[in-house]
Amino acid sequence: MKLRVTKKAADLLRAKFKLTRNDKALIRLVVVKPVNGTRQQAQITPQLVTAADQPIASSSVDGTDFYVDFADEWYFSGQVVTVDADHQELSYDLKQLAPQPSAPQPVEKTLASDATTSASSHFEELWD
Repeated sequence: MKLRVTKKAADLLRAKFKLTRNDKALIRLVVVKPVNGTRQQAQITPQLVTAADQPIASSSVDGTDFYVDFADEWYFSGQVVTVDADHQELSYDLKQLAPQPSAPQPVEKTLASDATTSASSHFEELWD
């Protein structure tokens, strides 16, 4: 996962928590899921904290650090999260991370079939 926070969002959150630019502050993005709710009903809420517990992604804007904790990985896993602000409201855009190229997989050899007998040519060698 990756976390991106725009300058507009950082400014809005600093105002919400009464911080000034370059204040050393730590803001955690917390996922709040209703009891017996679904993933789609979950909401992201920023919280001012004093220390990071188990950060899995972070971003820093003008001295303010933002992070997502391991406890909320279930929601953000495999995503690029962009926090932005528009008209004094935060927005969260989650997009799938681009798949990483993997090593070429070995090609399995398929057995050839004989059209007249439907027997495998591989097994014909064993019958001799």
